[in-house]
Amino acid sequence: MYGMLDSKLSGKDSYIEWLTGLARAHKRRGEIRYRLLIFWTASAVPCRTEYQRMSRLPPTAPAPEVACFICRIVAGEAPASIVLDEENTLAFVDIRQPNEGHILVVPRVHIETIDLLERPIASDLAWSTVRMARAVRRAYRPPGMNVWESNGEAGGQEVPHVHFHVLPRHHGDGLLRVYPDAHPRTFGPADPTLEAIAECVRRAMS
Repeated sequence: MYGMLDSKLSGKDSYIEWLTGLARAHKRRGEIRYRLLIFWTASAVPCRTEYQRMSRLPPTAPAPEVACFICRIVAGEAPASIVLDEENTLAFVDIRQPNEGHILVVPRVHIETIDLLERPIASDLAWSTVRMARAVRRAYRPPGMNVWESNGEAGGQEVPHVHFHVLPRHHGDGLLRVYPDAHPRTFGPADPTLEAIAECVRRAMS
């Protein structure tokens, strides 16, 4: 049933199935997992090459077992409503529109998480995201806006390709509560715990 949307799937399941047309959703230890079939073509080679470079794989290593729908959009192999088409970035309309004007901004090259971005691409990606935020605000005049990017399964990343969301917000829309319990662990501004955290991160900076 490749290329079809399984009506029994919902949420993230139907999103991945719809976008790739290749996904098989299955359960594992009570959680939904995705196993996407390899779908490489000549125009998708740059995606594979970047993956090998970033993960230090040898040139002959097989492609990762993933059919990246963002790479397919970049290659023109999957449909999308393109908003911005630049040398290093692309922006298109997300199929999920909880509030109208939800846009995704992506690097053209396949990079899985934000910490793997090189400075030139990161710079272009940031500027493209700013441009999309300005355009969405002008187009829809929302009273608020969220811009976010997720990394790793624990962080809610659904597709292993860096992508920034630009989402208009409206009062009472019930979306994206950062602290659902409204009482996150909090310290005073002079608490030594905060300085210890700062020092830990400073040491890790390159």
